[in-house]
Amino acid sequence: MGAPSFVVSLMRMMPGVWSKLMAVAHTLPYDAALLDGYIDGKSLPTKLWSTVTIPTLVLEGTESPFALRHGAQALANVLPNAQLLSKKGLGHTKKLNTKMISSELTAFCMGNL
Repeated sequence: MGAPSFVVSLMRMMPGVWSKLMAVAHTLPYDAALLDGYIDGKSLPTKLWSTVTIPTLVLEGTESPFALRHGAQALANVLPNAQLLSKKGLGHTKKLNTKMISSELTAFCMGNL
């Protein structure tokens, strides 16, 4: 059994996980089309992002996979008024720490009023 099929088998056994994934499965072709090439390192088109002038917080977890962290950095680099914030204890595969996230969002928004 290869790694991808092993992961799928595990997900099917996790309570509530498989049904949630199946509920959003129809969005995967759109996700794949939007991300085509970018996960492999293709640069984000700067011209598309240059008109976003609102201050933006790009929040990443230090425990997220490298590809996601790289993507967060790339986004922060092309947004004219972006701030990248890396937080220990956050990660894409961890339980969502809503208190930490809301605290950072509140601080960012209050500083930009």
